[in-house]
Amino acid sequence: MTETSRAKLKAQNEAALTKQADVALIAAFAKRPQNAADIRKAILDGIKARGVATIAEMTGLDRPGLYRTFMPKRSVSMERTMLVLDALGFRLKIERK
Repeated sequence: MTETSRAKLKAQNEAALTKQADVALIAAFAKRPQNAADIRKAILDGIKARGVATIAEMTGLDRPGLYRTFMPKRSVSMERTMLVLDALGFRLKIERK
């Protein structure tokens, strides 16, 4: 396999992983999370779909820290949440009811 073929395959795999993360997060938020635990679970699902190592590298956080941060019954800082959402390619949007 040539270097160009490897690079193309890697780019295709990364695009597929990104799409899986998008689908996981969009599906989770489409269910209208009712509490902080639902939101944490949706973000953790997105992290897993995109790849924990990838998100850890993009955010500068360690892998165990990512899991611990978004586990149930944990308090998550807004800073860390925004950092991870950015790495996943999402942003927080607040709208009037």
